[in-house]
Amino acid sequence: MNRFNSDYPKELIEAIKFVKGDSYQDEIRRDIDPTYLKRELKYSILSYVEPSRFDGKNLLDFGCGTGSSSINLSRLLNNTKIIGIDNDETLIDLAKQKLRHYGYTNLKFFESSRFLSDNSIEYDFILLSAVHEHLTKKERISLMPMLWKKLKSGGIIFINQTPFRWSLFENHTSNLPLINYMSDSLAIKFAKRFSRRVRKNETWHELLKRGIRGSTINEIIGQLNLYDKRDTLPSLLKPKNYNINDITDLWLKLSDPHKTNPIKRLFWLINKIFQRSFALQFLPYINIAVKKIEIKSKESSKYDLLVPSIVPVWKNSQSNYSLGGFPLQINSLTKIFKRIMIALPLSNSNNPSGLIKYEKDKVDLLPLKNPVGENYFRKLLLPYWLVCESGKIIKSIRNSKAVYCPLPSDIGLIYLIFAIIFKKNIFIRHCGTWANKSTFVDRFIYWLLIKIASDKVVVMATGESKKIPDRKNPHIKWIFSTSITAYEWSNIIPAEPWSGSGKLKLVYVGRLSKNKNVASIIIAADLLRKTNNDFHIDILGSGHQEKHLKSLTRDLNLQNEITFHGSVHHRDVIKYLCRSHLFLFPTKTKEGFPKVLIEAMACGLPSIATKVSVIPYLLNKKCGITLDQTDPKSVYKSIMKMINNPQLMKSMGEEARIRSKSYTMDSWIKIISKRLKTAWSLK
Repeated sequence: MNRFNSDYPKELIEAIKFVKGDSYQDEIRRDIDPTYLKRELKYSILSYVEPSRFDGKNLLDFGCGTGSSSINLSRLLNNTKIIGIDNDETLIDLAKQKLRHYGYTNLKFFESSRFLSDNSIEYDFILLSAVHEHLTKKERISLMPMLWKKLKSGGIIFINQTPFRWSLFENHTSNLPLINYMSDSLAIKFAKRFSRRVRKNETWHELLKRGIRGSTINEIIGQLNLYDKRDTLPSLLKPKNYNINDITDLWLKLSDPHKTNPIKRLFWLINKIFQRSFALQFLPYINIAVKKIEIKSKESSKYDLLVPSIVPVWKNSQSNYSLGGFPLQINSLTKIFKRIMIALPLSNSNNPSGLIKYEKDKVDLLPLKNPVGENYFRKLLLPYWLVCESGKIIKSIRNSKAVYCPLPSDIGLIYLIFAIIFKKNIFIRHCGTWANKSTFVDRFIYWLLIKIASDKVVVMATGESKKIPDRKNPHIKWIFSTSITAYEWSNIIPAEPWSGSGKLKLVYVGRLSKNKNVASIIIAADLLRKTNNDFHIDILGSGHQEKHLKSLTRDLNLQNEITFHGSVHHRDVIKYLCRSHLFLFPTKTKEGFPKVLIEAMACGLPSIATKVSVIPYLLNKKCGITLDQTDPKSVYKSIMKMINNPQLMKSMGEEARIRSKSYTMDSWIKIISKRLKTAWSLK
């Protein structure tokens, strides 16, 4: 301590000793050491907000204790009026003695009850430095909303040095590993047995007051806006100054300022990877800034339609983008709804080719964290995702007049359940095979939709038939799916039919996943080559099987016969289709209404497609061949049937072109508009 040249008089040092006991030297160091608390406050606060923005503003240091944080703030922000408050009069008296010593004019200390009872006082900034963890649950749900109410609109509340509730190592109170994952009864026994910091006679309540359970970011934000959900929104800020780009960088800056500790550097790198890949972090402490955003007009702030989906979204400074037909359909819905919010998982990967832009002025994005993993692993971790995103989900639903849930989808189903709870106007489009009951989730969705479909809850099953989708509930109606507009259809120059001589051009468009069965196309191509057929196959799309399929193509030495193009923009898909002769679609998945089949038909192509869902109805034996089996030999035999009858291919292509005219985006939006206007009395 001596090297910092404390000029505290003997009386003040004795007062600090009386209050702080053996830790009095650390207390003095907190006041005078510029590399200690002052540095902590500098980066915890000024990494979020430039110093100039504090000039002439009011800052409340809540739970200031003996005033160390307030004193350091007065040095950092000497043009800011700072008020330090605490409910312990002994601590406040000591803080006032320190202030008399320094003589700072921009700082005052008060006992907290005086300020908390005065509802007329508001602050531009509020700081809780190493405070939140010491509040009991009852104190948190009473004090945090009270502080939020005292924060001005546009103001910022800083919460720092708060232990993370789920940190693997609890180094604030017990200094023990894994105690955060134990029950309360087990945790106190574990702490008393193994921690030197915990007294044997200490109660669990005392440990909670010392901060053993810490907190989480979502808990803090939920407590702030507990009673003010309709008028304000808490917005979590990102640090941007001092080359600090997120809270992981901030942790490293505070814990290893010179970046010399290899273990902390490794821990920082692991957190960076987990944040980017899984939206997870395991930082030991929370250092956040939350801005208070006022909803000035409740009615004008509402979105006309909220659309959650599992479709990933990419964004840049200009707009938001997704692959496939989803953005085309959302853009079409802007003809019915003036303001749409899409709630989609934000992708951190590089932008693929073929992205389609959402209407910037009419479609806003609520970026969601991407649920971790796939299949069963994803389902297992979905509750954690829900805990992390529940605040966003509830606020977006409350701020929207209606919710459109494409199903089946885990995100869509979660939003649907919340929309039912909040009694919103609901529109559901079942995009898979209707009445499919192969999994528990499929059975639950089917049961739920049968239960809730009504005049007001609009449920449409993707498909087409002369019969209604389900006799159990006649409110459920059919709807097709498409990505072709009437204008685009009329401007397509159909593909030239294959003459029976020359190279036969085949094409596949879709995801490169196992269930799409592209491998059967490649193996069938090997059989075609062995029978001396002149052909070429274009494969458009991307997916997790892309490397495997390319490897299979190399193993069969088919590089000259097969070309992989990756993800391709919709307009380029049409170009490739119009340059082809035959469309291949031997899918094994539960298709609803495959838009790509309509695209191929609109381009005048005959198709070979699996006998699933609506495909037999669409092809109607006149527009292509339906496959009973999807193995390579069956695909090969169907291709050979087309090769041996060019006239059949020609007539099927012509019939497909005519039949596709009924399935344009204009007709799709007209059907939906009619149902929603009737159900919700839309203008």
